[in-house]
Amino acid sequence: MTIRPHESTARRVVFRYSQETQVKVGSIVKSNHIAVPQGAIGIVTRVLGDMAMVRWYAGQPGASRELNTEPFFIADLIETGDVMPVGASSPILH
Repeated sequence: MTIRPHESTARRVVFRYSQETQVKVGSIVKSNHIAVPQGAIGIVTRVLGDMAMVRWYAGQPGASRELNTEPFFIADLIETGDVMPVGASSPILH
């Protein structure tokens, strides 16, 4: 988070650098949200504005039971850095 003075006034404006630009279709994510079971891992299937549709798995996607698919605010998602390529049967893990 960076605080910069606004050009036209003396007020301070906060520019928030979030992970919204990092999350994309195929991103592997986690969440501390109360609706997500502990240890669940999700794959982003759709992004619309500040929300993402996430398909949740009990553990590793493709190797564990699928839980559900739900919309989440991108701010509630934790990007793991791993990606599930479109059409792939398993994620690319770093």
